[in-house]
Amino acid sequence: MKVERPYDMKLKLAGLGCAIATVCLGACSETKQSAQLYEAGAGGDGGAGGWSATEPGKSRTFEPVPRAQPTESGRWVVDPRDSLTLYALGQRSMRSRDGGRTWSELDWPEGALSLGFSQAPVPTLLLRVQQVKEEIRGKLFESSDDGESWTDTGAELTYGDDIIVVDGDEGPVLLTWREGELMRSTDKGATWTVTELLPDPLPLLAEFGSILVSSDAPSVVYIGAVVFTEQYEAMVLVSGDGGETFEARPVPGQEQPHLSLDCHGRVYVQHGTSVYRSGDSGRTWDLVHELEPESRYFEVLKGVPSACKEAVYAKVSVATTTNLLRLEGAAVTSQPFAEHGEVLDLGGERLLSIAEYGLRKRSDDGGLTWWTAGVNLHHGDLVVSPTGVGSLFVSTASGVYHSDDGGESWQGAPGAGLETQSPYPDPRDVNLIYTRSIYGSESPWSFVSTDRGLSFRDWPVPSAATPEIPEAIVSTGPGELTVVTRHGAYFTSDGGAHFETLLALPETQQVGAAALGAGSPPAIYAYVFDDEAPAANRMVASLDGGETWAWTDAGEYVTELLVAPQDPQVVLAMPGHSVAEGGTAGLARSVDGGATWEHTTEPDDSLVAMQFDPQPPHALYAAGQRLHRSMDYGETWETITDMPAEGGDFELDASMGGARYALGGRGLLYKMRGRPEAY
Repeated sequence: MKVERPYDMKLKLAGLGCAIATVCLGACSETKQSAQLYEAGAGGDGGAGGWSATEPGKSRTFEPVPRAQPTESGRWVVDPRDSLTLYALGQRSMRSRDGGRTWSELDWPEGALSLGFSQAPVPTLLLRVQQVKEEIRGKLFESSDDGESWTDTGAELTYGDDIIVVDGDEGPVLLTWREGELMRSTDKGATWTVTELLPDPLPLLAEFGSILVSSDAPSVVYIGAVVFTEQYEAMVLVSGDGGETFEARPVPGQEQPHLSLDCHGRVYVQHGTSVYRSGDSGRTWDLVHELEPESRYFEVLKGVPSACKEAVYAKVSVATTTNLLRLEGAAVTSQPFAEHGEVLDLGGERLLSIAEYGLRKRSDDGGLTWWTAGVNLHHGDLVVSPTGVGSLFVSTASGVYHSDDGGESWQGAPGAGLETQSPYPDPRDVNLIYTRSIYGSESPWSFVSTDRGLSFRDWPVPSAATPEIPEAIVSTGPGELTVVTRHGAYFTSDGGAHFETLLALPETQQVGAAALGAGSPPAIYAYVFDDEAPAANRMVASLDGGETWAWTDAGEYVTELLVAPQDPQVVLAMPGHSVAEGGTAGLARSVDGGATWEHTTEPDDSLVAMQFDPQPPHALYAAGQRLHRSMDYGETWETITDMPAEGGDFELDASMGGARYALGGRGLLYKMRGRPEAY
């Protein structure tokens, strides 16, 4: 049960939902004693909470899952000396010597943000790291042994510095933008000086673009600019001395120029539908290609010096699509380009696509076909397939990814523009997965995949003519699914070809949170609010799969509902208002199918996820900065261990003795094994 973001609920076996609404659970009645509630599930071995044995005295902690490929957010860098050597930077950095097919973990400083290369006077790597421990500033490390060891340069950096490395005769020169000024350092960041970009007299207005550095030797620095004196002028600022001095040269057009460089050091700019190129550092410009109407954002792929060929690739947006161009002399070919993010030319028809929030893929045929080199699991929804085959799924804004080896390697495909959430794997078919979107432009808002998330098709509930946004879903048999949406509850026995209405709400009423039990037929719970009568918020429940319904008053804002897997009459609700906002402390709990409610405790923590263990004795887990467990439906709690730093989603493997998984900072996957000493 996710509690950190509205609508970001999970569609899972326990049928969890997330709310938009505003209510308060009303009067509480006495419930059964905690010992009575849990007596049937207490004790036991083997499957107790799904823990597996470990060495005596070994602490129960989350450990990073070994990775066969990068799985986190962070910058990817190609070594300019070898186009098949890639670096994936981040909390844990990795390196590939074969263009992304295989990877090895690097014992590098954590939190790496950028990597620069200097060849003179000796080959040197420069690594910028963000916020080391509690420090506000970043750090800059150097290595002269290809990253085997690192030395702190003592550089003076600010939080936002993006370091550009330029080869100088006497060592590397560092450039960065800082508060609108170009800063330059010749002593590896120990001191910085301001570079005057424009000669006197200064213009009334000046806007500068990004810093580009050519791959040829000596390196040339380019900065696009637009200035206003008596009129707007587009120009390129060119430096041949490592950014110490610049010369302004005119650029075709009057708008802010978007410059790009190829591996030959030639600079390109688009003006209207015309593409111009300069091979003499911006002194003269030649027309090289006419683009289609509505073309914009032309950008040539820089490529890698060690694999530089005559043919170069470029990207261009045309209306709502993106095309990949191949330019070789006067010949230009174009093809649709479905990948997103930065694209690098590795030479020999090899391309690398690096989506900031999604897949990292490589092509060996000029972009015709692609294979997965890495994924980004950051801010994803994590689920474990209940089929028992060990498959994991993560749904992100860029697509759904799956792993069949416990998270070591991942496969996926772009989400075709869909920002999918809350994946629900079918408990009988590992290839079948349902997901949804909450964004109004993505009707019908619910989708199904039959190939483990590699592709999706529309799966409208209850019909294509009247689609509704799902809040919870559960499968009770082949093709049998119960779905609670924002406006009702429905059942299908043919995989969604036809839906039977179980509950239809008036137009002014809407489901804010929903949960489904694991039985057959499933128990159904929903929190309903009314736009026209805010004080008339109610809870509705059915213990017989929608045959009959019972309504009770709810007085408080509810954000989450969760049904106990061993008893469909036990349901927990999380109030959305804090005590300071007039709410009631703790979780709300009903043990009689929602007829009466009482309040119980919750861990003193900022929770991001809560769920029952699918294995007996069905402990209740709550994850925040720490992992907590309750054996009495939230009456009492014990703290198990710390959660990973910047922890995100938390999941339990449904299989007996299964692991606990968690997504940590920047999308790293963690796993915990161990058996509580109390068992």
